[in-house]
Amino acid sequence: MKTKISFFMLIVTGVALMLVIGYTQGNSQVNSTIKHPVLNTFEVEDVLAESATCGGEIISDGGSFIVEKGVCWVGGKKQTAQKSTAQKPPIPTPAITDNKTIDGEGGENFSSYMSGLKPNTTYYVRAYATNSAGTKYGETTSFTTHDGVIIIHTLKVDSVLAESATCGGEIISDGDSRIIEKGVCWAIIQKQPGPKPSIPIPTIADHKTNDGEGYDSYISSINELSVSTKYYVRAYATNSVGTSYGNILSFTTQDGIAEIKKIEEIVILAATASFKISLTDGGAIINAKGVCWDSSKQTPSIIDNFTNNIEDTSNTFISNIKGLTPSTKYYVRAYATSRFGTVYGDTISFTTQPGIPDIDGNFYTAIVIGTQVWMVENLKVTHYRNGDEIQNIIDNSTWENLTTSAYCNYGNDINNADTYGRLYNWYAVTDNRNIAPTGWHVPTDAEWQILVDYLGGGEVAGGKMKEIGTTHWDNPNEGATNESGFSALPGGDRDSDGACSSVGSTGYWWSATENNSYSAWARDLEYFGSRVNRYGTGGHKRSGFSLRCVRD
Repeated sequence: MKTKISFFMLIVTGVALMLVIGYTQGNSQVNSTIKHPVLNTFEVEDVLAESATCGGEIISDGGSFIVEKGVCWVGGKKQTAQKSTAQKPPIPTPAITDNKTIDGEGGENFSSYMSGLKPNTTYYVRAYATNSAGTKYGETTSFTTHDGVIIIHTLKVDSVLAESATCGGEIISDGDSRIIEKGVCWAIIQKQPGPKPSIPIPTIADHKTNDGEGYDSYISSINELSVSTKYYVRAYATNSVGTSYGNILSFTTQDGIAEIKKIEEIVILAATASFKISLTDGGAIINAKGVCWDSSKQTPSIIDNFTNNIEDTSNTFISNIKGLTPSTKYYVRAYATSRFGTVYGDTISFTTQPGIPDIDGNFYTAIVIGTQVWMVENLKVTHYRNGDEIQNIIDNSTWENLTTSAYCNYGNDINNADTYGRLYNWYAVTDNRNIAPTGWHVPTDAEWQILVDYLGGGEVAGGKMKEIGTTHWDNPNEGATNESGFSALPGGDRDSDGACSSVGSTGYWWSATENNSYSAWARDLEYFGSRVNRYGTGGHKRSGFSLRCVRD
């Protein structure tokens, strides 16, 4: 019994052994068909200071799916000039245990981006691919990263003032590495005993600007400088390799002291005078400028009467004096103020005119506004230049039927004439005996428009023409600044039917320009806004309006 069992077990064991041997031989035949991948290394491209691209061409996947592919590399030494040696060192063969990229799987060709490289260094790189048989490599190739050195040019120094200047840089090359900071740096010669000091070489350890990053050229504002000081400046730019500098330039800041170059008269009238001033600012910001004057002191200053023309940003400007007394001698000089103090020009003297007389002996003052000279008061004359009387019409019915020249006092109250002047119909304006004083005339519609345009246009010019306050104008006298000096008053009007109205609220002024057979062009200003209104059909020739004259 034991003999039979043993024999049976021997047969079973033999069969099993034969099955195992057969399986192993069959499996070995299957595995023997899988090979390593076959691939080529692409040429290295886009070589910069810290990166490059390479890749691989998969010729065969070896009969097995590629589970990983990429490039691997090793770096040699940084490139320096060396004497040739008798024997060259062997070329490194990078492997996936060195630096590598992983660019996916599968049998497609691939491109690899290598980053984190060092500038000016030779690298050896080859493609790799891994399947179930293992990892295979392409041929080894080499490349040298760029040196990363920035080339930069310092732009000219410009806009040199007392405490500031502008400079900048033009980046010729960024060294193939991103610029992370750029600007200019500056220094001065430090005073010290001994021989003449050498010219300083400014670096970013001295004073500097920071004008951002990137390849673009730039302009730098250099501030907080000292007056009358020589500075040395150059552009700089920084990338991961380091900081590079441009050529050194020098400049000397201005002293900050303004100088009055010239003052000259433009026009002297009874109550006003105009002067043209030329100055240099010394490279400092001018906070105030104009003229100062006095009738008793020969060296007037800004503690006396003065103008301030700071709104005019040029160094040649016009300064207008108002509120002078006719037939009076004054002393005037120009001034300019900066944070370094106030400077004055030479004193000149002038005498105001006695005023502009009309045929009745009334005197008027005038002011320069732009290219024109205007009377500052409304006309109050009652005779023409030849002495003929202008008829004063009191009766309303007579007034509304007139086709000849006439005037009236507002409300037939002679006291109103002293303040507001007189009201005239349009026939008086165009009478060939001339109502205006010699050398003057009633302005045309076009001359009115020149004034309005000079003062900023119809929407705002009225405020610049109206007398300030509510002594004569009704409240609120909106927008009134009288910055032109025109000093318009609300003299009201006399309607074509003879009724007077609107004193205190509105001022009306004739032009010498006809609109049609029954009306002429006129202007009005109102207490509730800054507009200048132009009237045509509303300006009936029989209406009574104020008159302002402009110089011939």
